[in-house]
Amino acid sequence: MAVILLGVATIALFMVLSGRSAGEPAAAPVREVIPEKTAAGAQEEQKPAEAWAPQQAQSDGEAEALAEEPPEAAVDEALKLRAEDLAASLSREEKIAQLFFVAPEALTGGETVTAVDSALSEAYRRYPVGGFILFEANLKNPEQTEKLLGDLQRCALNRQEIPVFLGVDEEGGRVTRIAGKEGFGVDRARSAAKLAAGGADAVSQAAGTIGGYLADLGFNLDFAPDADVLTDPENRVIGDRSFGGDPEIVSELARVFAGGLRAHGIIPCYKHYPGHGGTAEDSHEGYAFSHKDLAGLRRAELVPFADAVADGAEMIMAAHISLPEITGSKLPASLSEQMITGILRGELGYEGVVITDALDMGAVSDNYTPAESAVMALQAGCDMLLLSGHFEEAYQAVLDAAERGEIPESSLEESVRRILRLKLSRLEDVSQQALSGDPDQAADPDLFRFVDVFGESYQTRIDPAFPATEYRAEGFDRFEERKIRYEDEQYTSRLGVDVSHHNGEIDWEAVRAAGYEFAFLRLGYRGYGAAGTMNLDKEFDRNVENARKAGLEVGVYFFSQAVNEEEAAEEAAFVIEHLRDHPIDLEVVYDPESILDDEARTDHVSGEQFTKNSLVFCKLIAEAGYRPMIYSNMLWEAFEFTMSDLMDYPFWYADYEPLPQTPYRFRYWQYDNQGTVPGIGGPADLNLEFVRK
Repeated sequence: MAVILLGVATIALFMVLSGRSAGEPAAAPVREVIPEKTAAGAQEEQKPAEAWAPQQAQSDGEAEALAEEPPEAAVDEALKLRAEDLAASLSREEKIAQLFFVAPEALTGGETVTAVDSALSEAYRRYPVGGFILFEANLKNPEQTEKLLGDLQRCALNRQEIPVFLGVDEEGGRVTRIAGKEGFGVDRARSAAKLAAGGADAVSQAAGTIGGYLADLGFNLDFAPDADVLTDPENRVIGDRSFGGDPEIVSELARVFAGGLRAHGIIPCYKHYPGHGGTAEDSHEGYAFSHKDLAGLRRAELVPFADAVADGAEMIMAAHISLPEITGSKLPASLSEQMITGILRGELGYEGVVITDALDMGAVSDNYTPAESAVMALQAGCDMLLLSGHFEEAYQAVLDAAERGEIPESSLEESVRRILRLKLSRLEDVSQQALSGDPDQAADPDLFRFVDVFGESYQTRIDPAFPATEYRAEGFDRFEERKIRYEDEQYTSRLGVDVSHHNGEIDWEAVRAAGYEFAFLRLGYRGYGAAGTMNLDKEFDRNVENARKAGLEVGVYFFSQAVNEEEAAEEAAFVIEHLRDHPIDLEVVYDPESILDDEARTDHVSGEQFTKNSLVFCKLIAEAGYRPMIYSNMLWEAFEFTMSDLMDYPFWYADYEPLPQTPYRFRYWQYDNQGTVPGIGGPADLNLEFVRK
């Protein structure tokens, strides 16, 4: 369940597994215990926080060493197999989403994104794209940028445990999104042309600085280096972005720049294949032509890209330039099978990821629809589609083309495998850091720690899409033994109990006289065994009648052991049937639990399936005219439930620590399972309802 993040930093919040009354299935949602570790298995200890600062450039000697360090060589067989297995686990829709590298606004269709909100989180859950490109307007200051990128990465990992590329155009010179921007304190690196005058050391030092501050902020990919050979001195779209007109020098300095980025964990993307340095036109504005034949390209423009392929370049960007002397048409290279599959893949032997330049640029958007260009680029042999708008149109076109066989299944599979191989080889450390927190980063407000009933500690990342708690630590008051109340400017509270037949016959008049105002009654349960028999709680009919007669408001819960959505629907129908003769005042609660120290039907059910079961149950309960709710605890919220999928429903949270340990919104708190209540035999579960004033 979603718990509140109590806004007082000095209070240590500790969580406990939920439990039920004696003799009843215990609410122990831990099916995989990770004591003293993070969710991803990293040690929990944190170092002191440090102020954000860009990475300092290396010394000349360090720069030379970095520049000489080659990228990882060929992908080994184990990595290939892992990528194949992961690709095989994805649906066709998920595979196609991986092919898109988009601006966040392309998913939301709204204003400039500077933070992950529920709209973006929900859009990502529907379309788990392979990458996000961020522009200057998305980036306000280091703290906001770190949070935005961290939240985007967590959205990806929470969705399907596949990291997302987080890219930016940060070349230095006139193409930067961060350097020189007020608030970041990062000086702009000199242009490639000026760096070239200083040789390899100057280039490596600049790339190391860029790679350092990008990594500090949370980026993992830079659309650089520019590997264009400036064969036309009048060319303005590239101009001083190029290291010059000598193919060998451009090739060497591009390699050095890429090495400086890699040294900080930033994936370089070479651009703009097959070379934009000889065009008179700007492909941002319309068709841009290179009138060279293939022999001419081989002597100049293709040299840096051929060398990059030989060096193991991870990603190459295909430009939208037209080469009529080679293709016989105006078709941009990014959409040309001859240029991508024939020359880049076939002649140069490139096996890495090919991404288009932005499909929103004039050379493409003025001449092809978003649907046409997306399909054509993939048919040409590109793996990823870069765009800032018209995402749904392009996505649907690719999906339709794949279903019609116009994009062969084998081609789709190979592109997804290339993308996943790169992510598995270069972003796994990033993934673990995003999910579990980097021990070198301290005081991270999105890193949440809690303990279970055994005192084992855990940490996890907060789902930014789910609404946060509003309750404050100072609002809680233990005014009497085993009784709690809450009061602040917005909320007050009421006391309640929850019971089952294990509590025996109850004197509800005595319960009401003791100050308890509501009760949740177990309506029924599904058995643990393979048969999964549905059972009505034998005290339910008597409890609901007598509790309401005594003046308590009544809700009900059902103890689920559903292993799939069909069984969850069956449980909802069972509850609805047995409520026909009993009016209730409060919610109908879905209680999906595994069993502490005992085998259960649900022991091997995935968190994704638990979430789906909860959604089905709640939907059917709501359609029947009742108010659904979900019973939970922090371990379920951290490791089982996909919280952002469950935002439409209130939570009943179980935690027996002095304060609740959840960062999320909730309605009721089951704070004690050993309470003594007049009129109830044996230990009772005590609850607090938070009531808005």
